[in-house]
Amino acid sequence: MKRILCEKYKLVNIGLFILLLSAFGVMSTNYNNWFQDKDIYFIYKVFDGVYHPVMVTVKWLAGILGVLLFVPTHIFKKWLLYVAPIILLLTHYLVQDISVYSGNLLNPTRAKMAENGMYVLVIVTIIFVIGHMVYDYRKNKTSRSV
Repeated sequence: MKRILCEKYKLVNIGLFILLLSAFGVMSTNYNNWFQDKDIYFIYKVFDGVYHPVMVTVKWLAGILGVLLFVPTHIFKKWLLYVAPIILLLTHYLVQDISVYSGNLLNPTRAKMAENGMYVLVIVTIIFVIGHMVYDYRKNKTSRSV
């Protein structure tokens, strides 16, 4: 039963990775069609407000999920349930509070704030994965020596 659950989370990882990779591909290829010959109000509200932050987030999340394909499934499960939701919700909250018209040194754009949130997610993910790998190694080492 435990093996089936582990395989299920590996399929979730692969599915999310493929979904985000395809979303990034669609967003990258249709960029010129969506924002060509539009007025400046549309550019600010849709491109700077929604499209660019989502594209940055999708790109980083696809990279993170691609790397997490190579870690054990129980680590991915814990990451998916405990680490990712907290940081993604915090990033969403911070991005939502930024005006679409900001863009100077002290007020970052929404896309830059989304990228900063993904930097934090990458750093926390690295620490989380390395910590769990070391813990699992030490746990297995002590159980073998007994």
